[in-house]
Amino acid sequence: MNLVEVPITDGGVKFGNSVVPVSREALKAASDKGDRTVTVGVRPEHFDVVELNGGTAASLSKDSADAPAGLAVSVNVVEETGADGYIYGTVDVGGESRDLVVRVSSRAVPEKGATVHVVPRPGETHVFSTSTGERLSD
Repeated sequence: MNLVEVPITDGGVKFGNSVVPVSREALKAASDKGDRTVTVGVRPEHFDVVELNGGTAASLSKDSADAPAGLAVSVNVVEETGADGYIYGTVDVGGESRDLVVRVSSRAVPEKGATVHVVPRPGETHVFSTSTGERLSD
């Protein structure tokens, strides 16, 4: 599972250039602990690759109309395993470089060195308190 520390914002969490919906209960539990960020867990198969022209992120709000939605992933390695491909890349979150793994269809595998933008599918995230590690979502 990918674990990414992201800031809390109105209606969810800020995931790159998008706001990903998170339950109010999870956000309240985090803020009750004094957390301004949460750790979001996303399995590789629960990311959508967002194309630069808008792609699949229609249900997510974007901060800027001219920037792609989600996190920019620099592709370091691509592993093709038949029907699926796995992108092993790095993202810049809060000024720190983090590793990220994304599963994609074998028909849409990017090349090494490419940059793709990803967003987690709504309802497919796991939210943890950054300060305590406690699970905050179902």
